[in-house]
Amino acid sequence: MTQTRGRPERVRARKDRAQTEKIKASHQRSRGTYGTPRIQADLADEGERVSRQRIGRPMKAADPEIRCKRPFRVTTKASSAHPTAENLLN
Repeated sequence: MTQTRGRPERVRARKDRAQTEKIKASHQRSRGTYGTPRIQADLADEGERVSRQRIGRPMKAADPEIRCKRPFRVTTKASSAHPTAENLLN
């Protein structure tokens, strides 16, 4: 945010901007797969205690694309209608 009426920038706004940079860096290191819980753990490893809500606000404002895993799909379906081969090797 810009300064208004000659007032200095708020302390919280300054901290938010610094944390936003750390959040973006963590998100990029994970190749876009980390959401708020993992970013919170990542920041905790760096010694930064931040709530998930405080992480979520700048993420929502930046609107990063979070990649999700694809759902597991069964491609081979074993049917009981077909007989199984005998075990010749034992």
